[in-house]
Amino acid sequence: MIEIYAVKLNTNLNEVTFNEFITHIDMFKQEYIRKFKNNIDADRSLLGNILVRTVICQKLKIKNYKIKFAINKYGKPILNNNIKLYFNISHSGKWVICAIDTKTIGVDVEKIQNLDITIAKQICTKNELNILYNVKEDKQLEIFFKLWTLKESYVKAIGEGLNKSLDSFDVWLQEGIGNYNLKTYLIDKNYILSVCSLNNDFPKEINILNQNNLYDTFRKFI
Repeated sequence: MIEIYAVKLNTNLNEVTFNEFITHIDMFKQEYIRKFKNNIDADRSLLGNILVRTVICQKLKIKNYKIKFAINKYGKPILNNNIKLYFNISHSGKWVICAIDTKTIGVDVEKIQNLDITIAKQICTKNELNILYNVKEDKQLEIFFKLWTLKESYVKAIGEGLNKSLDSFDVWLQEGIGNYNLKTYLIDKNYILSVCSLNNDFPKEINILNQNNLYDTFRKFI
């Protein structure tokens, strides 16, 4: 069954906690995170790594050091333990999301915020644009972010990332694309997330985790 975990970043990591956790992730990830100039970006990225590692440790009943990752040809991280457990991470604003499944999966979360709606021309098909521009103005932003997250979750599920143009396929009012299934959730009134998987057993609810409890749980697997 697909499982979705969400953690709200309520407090920034202090230097001691940040340095404690970052040493328990892959070296290339450590280097990537340390390059962030904005502390909140670094905290979000590190929290995403802690979240997915904690879930994997719980699922496989292993210690953190036994987790081995590989990267596909498009740069998508995958488990290298020869176990059919797939994951994907996304974060936006205060939310960090992880989706887990027995088949390839993609997840994307975005904060619903004001923007120039004409940006939709960069990601939507003609059919989607026609529908988007004909709905009530007060609904356009929510629909735009729904489309955006659905498309991002799909390209992340198929593992192609930026190599797949978002305006090259249509997700409007579809339950899936080919063999892939789609589902959208509202975490709260300001954030929307979408999940894409080869499976279709989406959960009714998202597992909301407490930030500090997650840290304590991860420590048990170190």
